[in-house]
Amino acid sequence: MMKKNFIYSLCILLCGTLFLSSCEDMLEVDSDRVEYDMSPLTLNDTVYSVLGILKNIQAVADRQVLLGELRGDLMVVNEGSAVTDIQKIARFDFSGDNKYLAAKDYYSIINNCNIYLARVDTSLTRDNVKPMLREYVAVKSARAWTYMQLAMNYGKVPYFTEPILTHSLSQEIFNRPALGIEEIADKLIEDLRPYANPTQYPMPSYSGLYYATELYFMPIRQLLGDLYLWKKDYRNAIDCYYNLIRDKKYAVDGVGNRAFWMSDEGTSEYPSGDYLPLASSVKKENTLAVVTFSSSSEYGSVSDLHNIFGGDYTVTGSHQVAAAPGLYGLSQRQTYCYYNDRNSSNPYVVYNPNREKLGDVRIYANVQDNLMNDETGIKYNGFITKYSGGGILMNGLTSLRLGRPVQTYLRLAEALAGLAAEESTEITVGGAESGTIESSSWKGAEAMAMHILKYGLGVKEGKDVALKHNGKFEIKKRLNDTPDTTYVMVEKLDENGEVIMIGAVDEEGNPIMEPVLDEEGNPVMIAAVDAEGNPIMEPVLDEEGNPVVGEDGNPVMQQKMVAKEQQKMVAEMEEQMVINFVADYDVISLDFSETEFKNNMGIHAFGSGSSDRDVYYTIDNDSVIAAYFDIVDEAEVIYELDEEGNPVVGEDGNPVVKGVDYGITHAMKIEYLRNLILDECALETSFEGYRFTDLIRFAKAMGNNDVLAKRVAARAFENKVNMYYDTEGAYGSDGSILKYEWDESLYNTLSDESNWYLPLK
Repeated sequence: MMKKNFIYSLCILLCGTLFLSSCEDMLEVDSDRVEYDMSPLTLNDTVYSVLGILKNIQAVADRQVLLGELRGDLMVVNEGSAVTDIQKIARFDFSGDNKYLAAKDYYSIINNCNIYLARVDTSLTRDNVKPMLREYVAVKSARAWTYMQLAMNYGKVPYFTEPILTHSLSQEIFNRPALGIEEIADKLIEDLRPYANPTQYPMPSYSGLYYATELYFMPIRQLLGDLYLWKKDYRNAIDCYYNLIRDKKYAVDGVGNRAFWMSDEGTSEYPSGDYLPLASSVKKENTLAVVTFSSSSEYGSVSDLHNIFGGDYTVTGSHQVAAAPGLYGLSQRQTYCYYNDRNSSNPYVVYNPNREKLGDVRIYANVQDNLMNDETGIKYNGFITKYSGGGILMNGLTSLRLGRPVQTYLRLAEALAGLAAEESTEITVGGAESGTIESSSWKGAEAMAMHILKYGLGVKEGKDVALKHNGKFEIKKRLNDTPDTTYVMVEKLDENGEVIMIGAVDEEGNPIMEPVLDEEGNPVMIAAVDAEGNPIMEPVLDEEGNPVVGEDGNPVMQQKMVAKEQQKMVAEMEEQMVINFVADYDVISLDFSETEFKNNMGIHAFGSGSSDRDVYYTIDNDSVIAAYFDIVDEAEVIYELDEEGNPVVGEDGNPVVKGVDYGITHAMKIEYLRNLILDECALETSFEGYRFTDLIRFAKAMGNNDVLAKRVAARAFENKVNMYYDTEGAYGSDGSILKYEWDESLYNTLSDESNWYLPLK
């Protein structure tokens, strides 16, 4: 019955919301007897038609924010002030009528796009330019964006590209099998891929709009990257995100987007910085796409977000939604790293400076958390200021960003982590008789993903940079070795008739080295130095192999001597039979050495200080990963053993510890990395409308519903530990047991993937 009602309401809507080229009122027709103007559009028609589609998008912009955050783990509802529709969404109660659940508003956009695309003549040429082609590409972008929102929010949805002009056609279309996000992604990729290059297919440019016209449409490459990401096609997703960043010269340098402490000590209650509200300073360099509203309903469509997020921040509960305790807990679990280099001769690092507000400080730039003249003892008010910049939201929201370049970088990191997670495969080398090797997942992918979070992609140089880097990255995966091949090698002679000697290389093209011998066939020895040219020293040994002790009681040291090496030379001999073992590699080369990326920062540094100096923010330390997964107690101590396999005892009488094996596997390392990226998405893009669909995508990619269910079920708890501490937990400084807490009932609901999606109605 619900599906029948849904189809009927869509029939009326889709047959009654066809825009006219002159922007007249929408038709309201539910009959097959009405004739529609489907003649080719004129140049003037196309402008009005595209603007009409942008007006349609205004109707769903607010709800994209609300649907993404009300169901997520970063925002909670003030039940005393929130309207019923908002409360029900937050409770995952989709029963009855709810203005935020109407899929028909999305289909209105889609059908208007379909009608436009059916009528436009892209072959029309004026002054060697095809003016309608730009609008054509823009409308395809709008349609793809809308379909993505539908599929991400509703799970499986009807998909069509033909204009719905009659009641009977709408019935036929909406009785077709619904498609999920992966299936819709296939169709949208096929539709968008030919128009990915913005140089060949730029967006239109109109005069009279508040922002540059291209900002009103999501870049095709961003849409394609996201579609590939949902399909787990990480190789193509990386390609799309990288080319978009390079084409647009998107930088993430923290300007207008960073909060930080000015010192490691002091009395300042709030961090400094220039972390601008989401609605401020919309520019090409910091915006993927934007939707604009009128400041008053007298002049057009208005946003309702100011009424939902707004209120008096000094009054508890005056706003309908608030920052979740879970976001405070996530922020406090981060380690703030303050690097003090005021005295260049003695720089030092301080972790979590001596302040009440610990951890990542972006939350204090986005949320007004203190209560003025409050006597209830409530610590957090949670008034969200991200759309207002602070104070009381009075005048409404006129610009809402639908995406920021920092998302492109975060999703590039997500795609790189997905690439690194690909399973290893066995590859036959030189035929079955020569055995097999295991081809690991993409080498370097996880390191580059971490680079985005910790250091920033770009050239890093100078004494104040923790990691020097040239801004160039190469990620490789070994594919199949070339088939066994027998070659006939012909002797090559130089002009004097001497056999030409060539340098031998291994299967990866690296030189094969061999000792240089003297006339008597003994290796020529030279003094050893390290990579920086410093002597490598070693103890002087006596005839019995014991260290020689000097008069001062210390071992006598001398510079180590090593055999001098040169590249092995081989002659190409006549009729020599050889087998080709050269491996075939898939290589991804990403170059961020251009000037525009020089000041790129690690995104974690936008709120957690000098992340590049933070030795605890890493994927290269097994003890850090073990602590994250709460398995430190399971670590195995590795002792130094003698030749007979017995532990070596030190001077203190205890066995000499060689190291600790925490049992960290590659899969655990990548899971940890993915959690870092998902947490960074929360810290950086909180309240912007992407959270719940981010959680869905990560949960599906990691094959673990708990990634979503545990986080959302824990939003009302200010957990001081992460979701892996759900059993015995750890101990706090006061000796209390720390345990991850969540709402069991909500967890059980969200453990079932079918409850993630909205009903079509």
